[in-house]
Amino acid sequence: MLLDYILVGQGLAGSVLAYELIKCRKKVVIFDKRQFPTTATVAAGLMNPFTGPNMAKTWMADHIFPEMHQFYKATEKILQSNYYHEKVIYRPFTSPAELNDWHGRSLMPGYAPYIKCIVEPGKHSHIVHDPYGGLEIA
Repeated sequence: MLLDYILVGQGLAGSVLAYELIKCRKKVVIFDKRQFPTTATVAAGLMNPFTGPNMAKTWMADHIFPEMHQFYKATEKILQSNYYHEKVIYRPFTSPAELNDWHGRSLMPGYAPYIKCIVEPGKHSHIVHDPYGGLEIA
């Protein structure tokens, strides 16, 4: 059998790449050594438009996130499966300054579509320590 691609690792990235190559009629083989924990099993496919210690907007988020939503919905139909579940992410603020910073960011056009709301201090105190409130990310 003549192959077009050999992929090493079938985590989330390897699986998506294999899927896209197969759609392009390429012959693919995947080698994967199942080890736990892996990034795919720990992160559980979490998609967050804000990353890093300063919660900066992810590079190319406005392009990447709509594509990801479309991709996962399409593959659910093809695979006749239900695995893509949109959830709100809650991130508590670590200081009053961070709360203030996010109030400003929530007004910025590049950030606003990803911010569900700024949560007042203590709203989720029954499940998480949030003396400064937090951010609900859509």
